[in-house]
Amino acid sequence: MDQNTRTAPSPTTGMLPRADLIPRVDEVLSARLTLIVAPPGFGKSELLTQWTAALDGRADVIRLDLDFRHNDPELFRAALAAASSPHLPSHEDSGERVAPIDLTGFVAAVEARGASDAPLVFMLDNLEHVVDSIIIDVLTAALRLLPASASLVIASRVSPNLLLGELRTRGEVVEISARDLAFSASEIDELAKAHGTTGMLEEVVAATGGWPAATALLLRSRRRARSALAEYFNEVVLAGLPTDERVFLEESSVLPLVTARDTERIFDGSVDSASMLIRLDRSGRFPLTREAPDAWSIPSVLREHLRERLASRDLARYRTLLGAAAELMSERAALSTREREVLALLDSELTAAAIAGVLGISYHTAKTHIRSIYDKLGVSTRVLALQRARERGLLSA
Repeated sequence: MDQNTRTAPSPTTGMLPRADLIPRVDEVLSARLTLIVAPPGFGKSELLTQWTAALDGRADVIRLDLDFRHNDPELFRAALAAASSPHLPSHEDSGERVAPIDLTGFVAAVEARGASDAPLVFMLDNLEHVVDSIIIDVLTAALRLLPASASLVIASRVSPNLLLGELRTRGEVVEISARDLAFSASEIDELAKAHGTTGMLEEVVAATGGWPAATALLLRSRRRARSALAEYFNEVVLAGLPTDERVFLEESSVLPLVTARDTERIFDGSVDSASMLIRLDRSGRFPLTREAPDAWSIPSVLREHLRERLASRDLARYRTLLGAAAELMSERAALSTREREVLALLDSELTAAAIAGVLGISYHTAKTHIRSIYDKLGVSTRVLALQRARERGLLSA
């Protein structure tokens, strides 16, 4: 087998069938491009494998598993040629089978397939390794030139710079994100049963937020889950980050929710937190979840690991930041009597208008109290406010 092709990637999720995602393979066939963009450990490669199985008999799949070597245009083209040759006819008059090595010839070879041939699906896995402008330009052009019978699927930790505005406008791009790839509670329960692990559902959901790799490690490892997770976080999630991003994340881990305002306060303005958070969010290299336009969360199991790294690296700095974060949280936790009443009504799932009616206050005043509660708890949504309130004993569990 050619080293550039991949038929059985190492399982991230324990080969749990993604019941909600496998049917979306129909969208793959009808779209010009399918983008699967998520940080490490979200099962991107495994979804490609499951889609390939679902496409059996319906389409010819050409898959490339890329690494840093493929950032060279010649090596990239050679790998694509080797993987494509079994499915594409020769585009030379001699009739001799040759692999396409240029975009014009490649498109001609795709177009030369007979009308009765199955659709072609090109899968490029780990495209984050490919940043060479020549290759990116070729992929951008291919999206415009390939016939309708061909589709491109890209899996990457970062969104590729392929100039997709026009395709998105025409509805020809299918996008799958980390939120789509995260395990649901029912999937975690199914995986737990497969591993003979019961009674851990709430714990695992709270710790991982559905992050597939962390979920699988927790359920598989059990007794050595802590060391297995630390190994994965250090070698896969954090190893590829620039030092300044890694340090920022370690130091931000003392906060339950990461915002520019809070990090700048506990860092004493020593870091441009707003720029750093935007950079991290756009890069896709790290599993940050945007909870609001200006607030992000880190899976709690990873946040705990980051705190341990910080304490190991600089115990004095860890204690200083932990104290600053505790002071900040303490200031916010002091809810007034009226705010506690509003919080209890929020827990009853009443709207702001209904809360105003119950308490005999104006709608505007009710909204002001709700915003104050969110601010004091350091959150931006009702769900997070109720979760944080329970964590702090402000509401009964």
